[in-house]
Amino acid sequence: MIRLSQILTYSSIAILFLSGFASETFADSAQILDNFKANQKRILFENVPFATGNANDIFLEEYIMNGLSGVMKKLDETKTQYEDQKEIISSRRATLEEFLKQTDADIANKLAEIAQTEATISAKQSEISIKQNSMVELQQRIVKNKHVILEYLAYIYTKWDLLYDDSQNIDVLRGILMNDGDIQDTFSDIHYKTLVSQVGQQFIDEYRALTREYYSMMVSLDEEVIRLSTLEKQLEQQHADLEDERAERARVLELTKWQEELYATYIQEQEKQQQNAVTAWHNAQDRYMTKFKNLAQEYGCNIENTGSVAPKCTEFQEFFLAEKSLIGSPSLISSTSQNAFSWPVVASRLSAFFHDPDYYSLLGSSHDAIDIPTPQGTAVRAPADGYIYYILPPTDGWYSYMAIKHANGLVTVYGHLSYVYGSLFQVVKKWDIIALSGWIPGTPGAGPMTSGAHLHFEVWKDGESVDPLRYLNIADLPYDSFPSRYNEKFIQDLEEKYGSNVDTSSYESSFQIRGETEEERQTYLLKTYASKAFQNRNDWVNAALDAKIDPSFVMCVWLAETTLGNYMKTAYNVGNVGNTDDGSVRSFSSASAGIAAMTQTFNNQFLWQYSKVSELSRWGNNRGLIYASSPENWHNNIIRCLSALKNRFVEDDYEFRLGPPTGL
Repeated sequence: MIRLSQILTYSSIAILFLSGFASETFADSAQILDNFKANQKRILFENVPFATGNANDIFLEEYIMNGLSGVMKKLDETKTQYEDQKEIISSRRATLEEFLKQTDADIANKLAEIAQTEATISAKQSEISIKQNSMVELQQRIVKNKHVILEYLAYIYTKWDLLYDDSQNIDVLRGILMNDGDIQDTFSDIHYKTLVSQVGQQFIDEYRALTREYYSMMVSLDEEVIRLSTLEKQLEQQHADLEDERAERARVLELTKWQEELYATYIQEQEKQQQNAVTAWHNAQDRYMTKFKNLAQEYGCNIENTGSVAPKCTEFQEFFLAEKSLIGSPSLISSTSQNAFSWPVVASRLSAFFHDPDYYSLLGSSHDAIDIPTPQGTAVRAPADGYIYYILPPTDGWYSYMAIKHANGLVTVYGHLSYVYGSLFQVVKKWDIIALSGWIPGTPGAGPMTSGAHLHFEVWKDGESVDPLRYLNIADLPYDSFPSRYNEKFIQDLEEKYGSNVDTSSYESSFQIRGETEEERQTYLLKTYASKAFQNRNDWVNAALDAKIDPSFVMCVWLAETTLGNYMKTAYNVGNVGNTDDGSVRSFSSASAGIAAMTQTFNNQFLWQYSKVSELSRWGNNRGLIYASSPENWHNNIIRCLSALKNRFVEDDYEFRLGPPTGL
């Protein structure tokens, strides 16, 4: 296990890499940057004082202790409450009767609400059950249809070719010579095989119709399951409210109905429960201390019986307490908002985006952050609760950065700092000032490669670098300053910040998708932007589902190939299908054949290994095999189109496959 004392060694290595920037070639600078980022990742996600699993065991014991403490406190409050009300409750009989009457009415209302919710849930479950049964039947029909097609193909391959001449015309003479029966039988057999050929196309059409219907049912079923989950949570809360109401009624009746002797018995039972809770709490505390001591000894610390920590282990204790602070932190990931963070500095624009192509062109390494121009010495604030996870302090000629760890596996990193507040493992709250920005050439913390004062801001999720703008509200920045992939997010953030009634008309471009469901939006996209031959939605869905790829993704690939807003090329031409990326165009016999070729490309020997949109272009794949070499435009268009069809801001690493690649 790597100890905290080793972090400095890794930091020094990273700094040595950066010190040689000015004299390095393009290739050397790219290697230096990549080495630095690899070392930074090791520092942030491998060099921790103890294994997370061991820490979680201790946190679990503490959780039990806290829960038992809450039980004991509640018992004390109940006992006091009973004592206080015992003397006065008898004199409030009239008020009590009114209370009971109102309580009974409230209980009746809640029962009615529960009955209504249960009826709605039952109806929703029936709908889901019907759809599930239909999907099972559909799946069985699809399998059966597939077997029929295979049998048909086997028949064609073994029998049909024998009746054709070299020009692929039916050779009647050959049929007569090969037939043991009379001539009439031969003609009947030829006619039969012609019918089989026609029926074979019907088999294929039926198969595709079934798979389309199955896909539509799957999308609809997902929506129904979400609605059912919401109803079930609503019902759960209604039951909890009802039980609270009944418990309150029972408590009041207990105080008035029973006499002193029964009440004394009740108090004794309460005291017994309280004593049991105290005993359980002490047992949990003993387990907690034993595990904590064992963990400390693994780190090289000796914990005294009082629980104090030796001076050399102060750092370990601070780290432990900081990690513990995250256990009770509220979730940063919300179902109603994807913007987990506030801005660390006030932003009026960005000078570099995540995976900015200009940055890569200049230095040969991806820009895994955003750069926010801000004056030297600007206060940098924590974007959410967390604790200071790492500090590389400002030094003359060197690069300075710090990291904060948050809940939900999120870590934020701040680069080019001129001053750092706080200390390692210090708990911080949202909006706390944690540092001062820098990067004026020659100032401490700026680093050897400087271009002007700004804050370098990174976000990591579960140990992987992600686009910070995925977690920030961008509504107050200039709309036209963003790459096109953020267009949908800008409008969503605008509505989140100012309400759904805010006027967004001035931000809507010529590329607009309308429709209540994804299927309706797909249809609108094709009717609006595709030439007539490509407007049949079934052609797209058939080809995509055959290849086990999201149909919306396939449609967006087409649109990205022709740039958003332009019509698809006529005469069944599809660009880039051969994955040559040389601008050449291939012709196909029909629109459906061209669409099928597009889907097959993503399952070829080069691209089958990828399942994320970000891997398909130079935007997120700097050195591997790719579909599109554009470092920005192709990716921007795909994300923008998918966001419109999905009616949400689609992440850069969106999974476009519905299953394992086919056709390999």
